[in-house]
Amino acid sequence: MAKGERIPQTPFARRRLRNQIDLPDGFRHEFLSLALAERCAALPSDDERRDLVLHLIAAHHGHARPFAPVCIDDAPPGVEVALDGSSLRITAAERRQTPAHRLDSGVAERFWRLTRRYNWWGLAYLEAILRLADWRASARETKAAQTPSAAKEPA
Repeated sequence: MAKGERIPQTPFARRRLRNQIDLPDGFRHEFLSLALAERCAALPSDDERRDLVLHLIAAHHGHARPFAPVCIDDAPPGVEVALDGSSLRITAAERRQTPAHRLDSGVAERFWRLTRRYNWWGLAYLEAILRLADWRASARETKAAQTPSAAKEPA
């Protein structure tokens, strides 16, 4: 939905689409990405770097500073994603166990650890770098999707 070719422009149209694909109110893709990333073997083994990577995933749209928005989903589906030849998987039961909005999810504690390590402005600076890179990548994807394929190939 977030990267679709025709992203709805009005709040009403976005809500209608969310209802059609059965997303609960408050759903944020970055917290599903966080849950999947927590299961990824490719994360840094160093706790401080791991914390930073996980926080940046959760905060790349401005949330997780320190709390995640509440999203009540009584029946979340399991999710499996292929990434670099391996598979990341989270079951429905795991998704129900500790959603990111719960105080015991680790999201807020990770934010405060990183704030103590990098200070207020240092952590915000790192978040801003990632957010700007995400915007740039999205703009490139949008431009590529709108460009006819013949124009992409060299003459």
